[in-house]
Amino acid sequence: MVSIATAQTLRRSGDVCRGRLLSLRADTGLHLHILHILLLLGTAFFVMANADKGAASAAAQSAYDVLTSFGLPPGLLPLNVKDYDLQPSGHFSVELEHDCYIKLASGTPVYYAQKVTGVLQKQRLFHLSGIQAKELLWLPVTAIEMGDSSSDTITFRVGFLSKQLSLEEFAKPRACSRSLDGCTSGVA
Repeated sequence: MVSIATAQTLRRSGDVCRGRLLSLRADTGLHLHILHILLLLGTAFFVMANADKGAASAAAQSAYDVLTSFGLPPGLLPLNVKDYDLQPSGHFSVELEHDCYIKLASGTPVYYAQKVTGVLQKQRLFHLSGIQAKELLWLPVTAIEMGDSSSDTITFRVGFLSKQLSLEEFAKPRACSRSLDGCTSGVA
């Protein structure tokens, strides 16, 4: 038989055991909590690291490459592109080192502001600002569109007017000049 003193001792030792068990459960819960936080932080770090790699690879792609990937010739922009931004919506902005002029083979001068903006879609730029062409007056170019796949022309829209030009003329980006007097026609 178990004496009353022994039973009380066992009960107390059971409480101690239960206390240790509760303490162990609390410690385990704390450890699990810490482990859970570390896993979340690790996952967040992994996602951010991969997002940076995606942004870096997108940044490594030039504005000319982006035009080409949308089926447009790279020569729509001059050689002095400093930076660009393309949003998932297609809205873009291109920052040039400085505003400048080029002269097309036809003799038509084209002005590029230091910042060119618009919307980019497959084979089309529209809602443009920052590009002007001179026929009799300087007029803003509002859209640039590729012809059908069999066409070797590209269409520049100036308001409700349009002009078709040879696609070959925009095959490569050309050097531009800070002044209209310094620009030459042809591809650099």
